[in-house]
Amino acid sequence: MKLDMIGPQQQALSVIIDNEITENCYVVPGKRNPLALVGAPGSILRATISGICRGGHMMANIPYIVFGTTLYSFDSAYNFTNLGIVAGSNRISMADNGTQLVIVTGSGNTGYVYDNTTGILNAIGDPDFPGADTVDELDGYFLFSTSNGQWFISQLGDGTQYDSLDFVTNEKAPDDTLAVREDHGEVFCFGEKTIEVWFDSGNADFPFERNGSAQIERGLYARFSVAKDDNTLFFLGNDLLVYRMQGYTPVIISDEGTNTEFSNYLKDDGQADLQASYAYTYTDHGHKFYVLTIPNRGTHVYDVAMQAWHKRTYWQSLTHHSSIYLNAYGKHFFGGLDGNLYEMSRDVYDDAGVILKRRRQSKVFSLDDRRLRFKRLKLIMDTGNGLAIGQGSAPLLVIRWSDDNGRSWSNERQLDMGVQGDYLRNIIVRNMGSARARLIEFYLTDPVPFTVADCFADVA
Repeated sequence: MKLDMIGPQQQALSVIIDNEITENCYVVPGKRNPLALVGAPGSILRATISGICRGGHMMANIPYIVFGTTLYSFDSAYNFTNLGIVAGSNRISMADNGTQLVIVTGSGNTGYVYDNTTGILNAIGDPDFPGADTVDELDGYFLFSTSNGQWFISQLGDGTQYDSLDFVTNEKAPDDTLAVREDHGEVFCFGEKTIEVWFDSGNADFPFERNGSAQIERGLYARFSVAKDDNTLFFLGNDLLVYRMQGYTPVIISDEGTNTEFSNYLKDDGQADLQASYAYTYTDHGHKFYVLTIPNRGTHVYDVAMQAWHKRTYWQSLTHHSSIYLNAYGKHFFGGLDGNLYEMSRDVYDDAGVILKRRRQSKVFSLDDRRLRFKRLKLIMDTGNGLAIGQGSAPLLVIRWSDDNGRSWSNERQLDMGVQGDYLRNIIVRNMGSARARLIEFYLTDPVPFTVADCFADVA
């Protein structure tokens, strides 16, 4: 019989309902089975800088990135150019108009403008600039949010000039403006309780006007959880549900398991971590991913194509070590929390020499609460990919099972995945005993491909 071993991350309110884990792997359409499982990309260390990565941005096909207190650009050979100082330690927001790159470091703090025609980075000296939390750009204006419930704009085409009259207060609800983002030629102002939409009306006094027909009764929980892709905006709402905008309607994309985990984070005194959440999006082999990290808690990834979630982790850490993402020179890059620049690659199966553990914990298998005897289990996997030398030359898949919904486990068994060229290697485990309900977990830590197409079992 087939065993439905493959699926997305799904941990419910109680382990007796559902206790599925999909870590550093995710579901894709299959042929043998409706779903297959593939490993998440590994990474290659490309440069060691200094300080945590605070933000990154692409302008005129050049990547700009802030590590510690320094703004850098880098070329395709990973040569870094020091462009100047960006003070502070907060996460930053960046936007450009083609020639000017504007960087903000938080309300009340100094902002910066880098001009790519002069190669000079300067602090914004205009006394009417109060500092800002987020920045975006639309129709030649830089757009800014502040924590006092207002948002404001720069002068047209110039991120160094400001007017004290170009500040507006959100009108729908008296809440703080946490973030501003441009989408489809409009300004989405994310407040704690509501989202307002403004458009460029060309008014002489203030060029933007509120769209009165866009009444969005949903707020934002974490300002840096807003990310743009797939012709829309994704964000963590003030009710701890994850949304994507569909026109002016926020549509829930988080599922029962994700919602449960976020609620548990909050219950476990994780409010500060949730408010510090940050997100980015990227596209790989036709799949668009929204990557949301809650510091110290977990990195949750939504696959737009499959409408399914999985988790990413760094070895012996609850979260992934990426801080920001950049698509540059035809490659996927991320700035690390450790001060390194990495290339994300599907052609490597570790994290820059560190173990990349890919794990799947299945749903519970039962049949009307009858006792089942598991005589043999066979996983259909991509085998025979052992390396020539070193770790992975004799790769092993580790499997274990639980008969109490994941509270206790059997001893682990190691299954030979085949040396290089052993493509017909069978992944089989026998004599697994009996149970009324069984949950099965398997994982791989060797740096070889992780692809699962199907699973069969002899069950009496």
